[in-house]
Amino acid sequence: MVGDKKYPNRVKELREANGISQARLAQLVDVSDTSIQNYEYEIRDIPGEVLAKMAEVFGTSSDYILMQTDNPSRIEYSLMSLDQEDGYVDVPIYGEIAAGTPIEMLEFEDEFPVPTKVKNQHPHSGLLRVKGDSYNRRLPNGCLALVDFDMKEPNEHDPFAVCVNGYSATVKRVKRLANGFELIPNSYDPTYIPTVFDYNKHDTEEITIIGQVVWATMPFDYEI
Repeated sequence: MVGDKKYPNRVKELREANGISQARLAQLVDVSDTSIQNYEYEIRDIPGEVLAKMAEVFGTSSDYILMQTDNPSRIEYSLMSLDQEDGYVDVPIYGEIAAGTPIEMLEFEDEFPVPTKVKNQHPHSGLLRVKGDSYNRRLPNGCLALVDFDMKEPNEHDPFAVCVNGYSATVKRVKRLANGFELIPNSYDPTYIPTVFDYNKHDTEEITIIGQVVWATMPFDYEI
């Protein structure tokens, strides 16, 4: 019964925000229309495999769908643990990543251990040292962000490393427009505002997507 629900969720909110019907969502996650209704009315808990598919559809995390966090990003944050059962692998830290330069040719400033499991999921990736406060709600100045260089298709939920006019990378959410892009900050500072790059306008700077930020951590010397 509805009054005996265990796990509240954001399924209806996310579905409507993404303009998806109940029938279409049912198709995307391979369940019946009735199941979607039961999830939205919180009559039934969402099975793990269905929850994982919903997270992919909505571009968010399972925890966000289940209201275990208010962070809609799919970034995995990690603190170094003494329990290294799965092991760690050293990954290069790139101080700057510029458009058009192969990653293999870039000089890196240092290395930092990343969980082997995460690295195996994103084999063509590297760490970018975040500079500035334009995305400090999720990625504070000085943190290390793991960028998957194969994940270049933008969405409005996840942070991406992007280059503006060929210069070093910045981190923003990226909205694809009919003929351009909108770069969206995520900052506690309201002076950081979205910027539209409209290629219908002369001299609009070129945007290059370097890759999606998939994991983040703080370096050992980070000062709180």
